[in-house]
Amino acid sequence: MSQEMETTSFENSLAVQMKHAEILSQANMIPDKFKGNPANVLVAQELAQSMGESTWVTMSELYFVGNVPTFSAKYMRTRVRAAKHILRESFDPETMTATCTIIRHDDPDFEHTIRWDKAKAEAHGLWGKGHWKKNPELMLKNRAVSECVREACNEVMGGVDYTREEVENGNFNTGPVTATATRQDVAQQALSAPAPKKKQEPEPEDDDQFVEDVKAALAELTSPEAVTDFMQEIREDADVPQAILDLGRQRWNELQEQ
Repeated sequence: MSQEMETTSFENSLAVQMKHAEILSQANMIPDKFKGNPANVLVAQELAQSMGESTWVTMSELYFVGNVPTFSAKYMRTRVRAAKHILRESFDPETMTATCTIIRHDDPDFEHTIRWDKAKAEAHGLWGKGHWKKNPELMLKNRAVSECVREACNEVMGGVDYTREEVENGNFNTGPVTATATRQDVAQQALSAPAPKKKQEPEPEDDDQFVEDVKAALAELTSPEAVTDFMQEIREDADVPQAILDLGRQRWNELQEQ
């Protein structure tokens, strides 16, 4: 009897949410991506509930690049502070370096710090393009913030991990987004190693070493989400051999089956 009551209660709750989503989708003042689309509104409602946010704010702040949901760096700052974590930013105009530090309220003795400078932006192929050309200071600050949020308190974003600019400028596909997890130290070490560059005459020994480094790093990861995050970083920072992609896919499948 108790199970039947729970089932009935769930069905009634879902029916109420669907009706609410249908009504909201008919409003003229909501963002275009939700107008006439109750399913999208329902997803926004679920996301808002997971973050303890209002549906209106979530719909207003949510951007899509293809099918990938994103939030602005400005909204990430708001979410971090709403969760009572400390977020500090600074910018050095002489070195063109943006620094973001987050101190979690439940771990006040540790500082998560990320820096973005011109050299890093150039390494990612971003410098001098689009908004990076128009307002490099802001873009450096935003990149530092979004990366620091993913490292320090990813849970405050409800599984939406990237900003619009990151997705538009990165090697993303436009399929469903996957929530990421904090990378292991060994993964960061592997990513900091020089990546193989395109050469007229390939040097197999360099590629082989890179494959071995990535293989060792993948072995230390403990969740499919961590593998997804790790592989995304590699795609951004290197000309990725097929062998690397195969290793990532294999490790993801292994963890998925556990």
